[in-house]
Amino acid sequence: MCQINTLLHEYPKKHGLSIEWIADTIGVPCGSLQRYLNPCDPLPFPLKLLLPFMRACNHDYSVLDLMESRIGRTADQVSEEGGKKITVKEVAQFASKAGVSISTLAEAIEDQHIDEKENKVCTRALLKLQRNLTQLLGWLNR
Repeated sequence: MCQINTLLHEYPKKHGLSIEWIADTIGVPCGSLQRYLNPCDPLPFPLKLLLPFMRACNHDYSVLDLMESRIGRTADQVSEEGGKKITVKEVAQFASKAGVSISTLAEAIEDQHIDEKENKVCTRALLKLQRNLTQLLGWLNR
């Protein structure tokens, strides 16, 4: 059985939730959810239900963590708490980091051809920019 299917199958028991309650919460028939979670049933778990299912199961995103780990990525948590004023220093730090990432990308595409090494460097720079944006969102939502 696929490790992702195994994790999904274990969610209800892990969180002490009934399949009936989860099905009602995410708006699917109980029988359908039972089939989606049945490791012996070839019916795949619908992607459009994955986030609602994880939210219903106490916001357990371990399936996403597993998927990300398989491709060498990790998620950055964005706070959902009330707002906080951002200082000028924090915005300046973000602008500086964003400038470095964009400069890296601009240098790589200057000749209008990106080789494999430049692709990796640009990808790393853009992921760093994305991480910085996530951090900025976190500051906004503290």
